[in-house]
Amino acid sequence: MILENDVIDEYDLEEDRIVSMSEMSKLKENDLIQKRISKCLTKLVQQDYSIAQMREYLEQFDDSYPELNQEVIKYLETKGFLDDERFIYELLERYQRKGYGKYRFEKNLGKYQFNQELLDVVMEIVYVNQAENLLIQYDEISKRKFEGSLISVKTKIAQRLIRLGFEASRVNELVLNAHLEYDESISLRKDFKKISQKETDPFKIQQKLRQKGYLMENIKQVMGD
Repeated sequence: MILENDVIDEYDLEEDRIVSMSEMSKLKENDLIQKRISKCLTKLVQQDYSIAQMREYLEQFDDSYPELNQEVIKYLETKGFLDDERFIYELLERYQRKGYGKYRFEKNLGKYQFNQELLDVVMEIVYVNQAENLLIQYDEISKRKFEGSLISVKTKIAQRLIRLGFEASRVNELVLNAHLEYDESISLRKDFKKISQKETDPFKIQQKLRQKGYLMENIKQVMGD
């Protein structure tokens, strides 16, 4: 097979060189592999990908050489550009710093389609540390500025912990039994003043304050002042 000038330029070959069909096919395959590797590296510069995610990316190329994708994956793994074990532990540290609970871990890690065995190992670490991480997040959140009744503040704290992915039963038990340093009287006085501007009936005022979760003894004290 005598090569045309554009083929010689594309594959950087010598002029007047004769190559076999199989050799030409191999040259084309190698060229496709290099082009796909280049595309993958461009993606990896922007962000990390799991092996499964990169495989999905490669599958979008519509051509007659789908088997080359595995060669690309193998190359990227060999060079350390794709490493699920490294990547999943980086995600573990990242999500732990964000204070995520196990449900957020499961949800976020699921999109990467990691090997189940590797995922099980990491999730076991998450399960073991759940109780400690929950206490850490509770302590951090409870120090924030809140307004409202004591019960409403505890509800807000519980909701935030649940949104972080901690089990609702564990969260509710912790929040219910924990001693929270919070004085609801400041917010109670504000709400009492606001309600009193529109309502004069003491019973209705009391009722509305109760609906907000304020303790009856505190309501009576504020209304008696």
